[in-house]
Amino acid sequence: MKNSVNLFSFRAGSAAWNCRAVKTPLSRLARFAALILFCCLCVPARAQSNEWAWMGGSSAIGAKNHFGHYAGKPGIYGKLGTAAPGNVPGSRAGAASWADRNGHFWLFGGDGYDADGIEGYLNDLWEFTPSTGEWAWTSGSANTNCQSRPAPCGSPGVYGTLRVPAEESVPGGRFSSSNWTDHNGNLWLLGGGGIDGNSTFGLLNDLWAFQAAAGDLPAMNPSFDASPGIYTSAQIVKIADSTPGATINYTLDGSTPSNKSSKYAAAILVGKTTTIKAMAQAANYAESAVAAAA
Repeated sequence: MKNSVNLFSFRAGSAAWNCRAVKTPLSRLARFAALILFCCLCVPARAQSNEWAWMGGSSAIGAKNHFGHYAGKPGIYGKLGTAAPGNVPGSRAGAASWADRNGHFWLFGGDGYDADGIEGYLNDLWEFTPSTGEWAWTSGSANTNCQSRPAPCGSPGVYGTLRVPAEESVPGGRFSSSNWTDHNGNLWLLGGGGIDGNSTFGLLNDLWAFQAAAGDLPAMNPSFDASPGIYTSAQIVKIADSTPGATINYTLDGSTPSNKSSKYAAAILVGKTTTIKAMAQAANYAESAVAAAA
């Protein structure tokens, strides 16, 4: 009796197996060997490792800008805060980048091309969602306004009030900044070469925090006007916090305060050995760390 292996095709998702028919008398051992060979040769391509996949952007660099510097592609910004398949940051170098706790990728600034194809120091912030493969322009300017100014130029910073998040606040255009994320998922940016609040170019030392979600940036830790130590007389202790609109809760027994602890309203008279602990909270901020004075 003759045995044969028949031609068949199998597809799972985008992976396919196709094997040529073999019509050869086979012993049981030969059939077993053919099965092993089939399993080895018909592995889908997606199972291979150490391979690159082009995920977005252009395969061509583009034209030079009006200053005659590096060639590059302009950004396609779309609507602020809205992800879309056609959105893509312009060509750039020296940008800051992060990954947040949700697995999204963030990109800020760099020396590159704006929406008009003009090279300059950018201050645009982008979010990329891997699950959809889409970019969203989330903050900063789509234009450097460098077409009428000589290099180096870029978007100036809008600093606002120190430590107060605001929609209109944004770092100036820059490149080669230091950046990191904290345990709350906030994005932090320090310095770099770029544009300050007066449209002057130089090396910056400004520190910025971006709240990817409202309430993630912690309030400042409370401070005490009396230093810890041993005193021979009663002390009046004042507690303060520099976070706008902050409420301070405190304890006098060394326990950890919460929003249900005593609310600070006036100086505290301390006439015996006491450990004061305090925490602050404010609208659009996470709770501060606990501060202590003993």
